[in-house]
Amino acid sequence: MKNIQYEREKERGFDFTEDAKSSGCISVRLEKREDCILEFSLGEPVGFEEAVAAGAEKEAPPTAAEKKLPGFVQDLLISSRQFVVRRRSTQGNTLIAGYHWFTDWGRDTMIAMRGISIAAGRQEEARSILQTFLKYVNKGMLPNRFPDGEEELEYNTLDATLWLFVALYEYHRKFGDIDFIRQTLPVLEDILEQHKNGTRYNIHQTEEGLLYGGQHGLQLTWMDARVDGFVVTPRIGCPVEINLLWFNAICIYDSLKEAGSGSYKPIPGLDAEMTGSSIRRYFINEKGYLNDVVVPGRSADESIRPNQVYALSLPFSPLDRETKKAVLACIETNLYTGLGLRTLDKGNPAFRPVYDGDAWQRDTAYHQGTVWPFLWGEWALAYLYLEGFSSAACKTVWERSAALREHFYQEGCLHAIAEIFDGLEPRLGKGCIQQAWSVAALLRVFLDERFDFGL
Repeated sequence: MKNIQYEREKERGFDFTEDAKSSGCISVRLEKREDCILEFSLGEPVGFEEAVAAGAEKEAPPTAAEKKLPGFVQDLLISSRQFVVRRRSTQGNTLIAGYHWFTDWGRDTMIAMRGISIAAGRQEEARSILQTFLKYVNKGMLPNRFPDGEEELEYNTLDATLWLFVALYEYHRKFGDIDFIRQTLPVLEDILEQHKNGTRYNIHQTEEGLLYGGQHGLQLTWMDARVDGFVVTPRIGCPVEINLLWFNAICIYDSLKEAGSGSYKPIPGLDAEMTGSSIRRYFINEKGYLNDVVVPGRSADESIRPNQVYALSLPFSPLDRETKKAVLACIETNLYTGLGLRTLDKGNPAFRPVYDGDAWQRDTAYHQGTVWPFLWGEWALAYLYLEGFSSAACKTVWERSAALREHFYQEGCLHAIAEIFDGLEPRLGKGCIQQAWSVAALLRVFLDERFDFGL
């Protein structure tokens, strides 16, 4: 066939025409729960029995508890198994961040495993993922990415390491694996020491107890778009979610240390009360919501972004109830959509309503208004925590998940949740067709033992 045109490649500014040859066609009719394995290899074949075993491990039949869940949540659990892989270079489990083009990333893995592995009750899998990344802590930092081949590991992330604390805390709460927690405590202590005293990329604790990081030309937070050397959201200084994670890391370390050790001595120079007080002082602005980035005593970015949601959705919060309510109201008024949270409010001059075009157009819109579904899960947790997981609150969250449920079943990739949506009128999924933390965020909410489906 000559001059085949690929509309998605054309939309993304890539080469979109080519000639192609088909060497055959395979057609198989499957009955319900019937398997068919197709194996293609340029090297040693996997082998039928091994492939069957791997498939059986990933797609085990639902447990009795899972059968009591709504069909949508059961289908999410099945969908989530697509991301779990075993990395040969580390001989441990990890998570693919998204299909078709992402590999495993430190940040994405730490966030996504909270729903895919921990909340789903897969202890061995969760422990393997944590062990995989703990092996590669260097200068107090988790790798941002495991590159393929002989490339060096990349450590250019400010938040992946801090998300490790959250994942470990939720792992401990779910499984009570004290032996594993004891094994990790020396690593956690080293991480906190390195961050406090200073590590890569000017990451260090300020005299106010806040965590500072960043260098010109680098993107270190999850808002990490860079195109042709231009960093779209550099966020150098003290980003709000980084400091909420820093506050949580200190609190979680204190909690795990007490649970895993008979004697406990805090790390000199780390004080959750001091950090919490500084967060309240420097991030709460006169309008009642949280600044996005501050440099204490010098500047404050008052852009309305979703990063402040972590003040409500993480295990520990430095805010009082009234401030939490004000933050949630700001998010719901300016950023909330049924498919996720906008990355920037529509009133900001830098807001980009549509994510499309070539690499420059897409990347400069990526975190400038584009809607991210995984943040819907953080909004839901924030709302539920504030309302005490009441039956009414759970009902509201379930009802407000309707657009994501429709997307999962009817739009884009079947039984998948896309990476992103347009900022102004989110409707069609864009970016990766199936994103790990998009699926995981919903599982983290709906698998919470306190969630009441009213069944």
